[in-house]
Amino acid sequence: MKARHSVEEFRDFVKRHPKLREEVLNGKKSWQEIYEDWVILGEDNSRFEPYKAQQREWIQQMVGMWKNVNFEEVQNHLSQLDKTLSQLQQLFDHFQGNQGTNKRPISYRKD
Repeated sequence: MKARHSVEEFRDFVKRHPKLREEVLNGKKSWQEIYEDWVILGEDNSRFEPYKAQQREWIQQMVGMWKNVNFEEVQNHLSQLDKTLSQLQQLFDHFQGNQGTNKRPISYRKD
C-alpha cells in the first residue's frame, strides 16, 4: 500500500467507479468516508466490488448489443439511403437548372 495517495489518483478511481458519486449525491456516503476507505483498504478491496460489477455489466451490455447488429442489413440501409439522397440531389439540381451533373451525396464503397 502506498504511503501517500494523490488527489489525482483518487479522482481517477472515482471516474472508474461512477456509482460512488451517486452515493455521495444521495447522502449515503461522504467523500471523506470513500477517500478513507480507498486509502486504508485500497481500491482492489471487496468493498468496491459492487461498483466494479456495475461497470462490467455496462460493458457486457454494449458488447451484447454489437453482437446482435446485422451489418449486412446496416449496409443495405445505407445503400438505400445513398440512392434516396442521390435522387433528391438530382431533383434539386433539376429545379435549379443544374441538370447533367451526377453527384453522389455520400461516398460509399463495399468492403
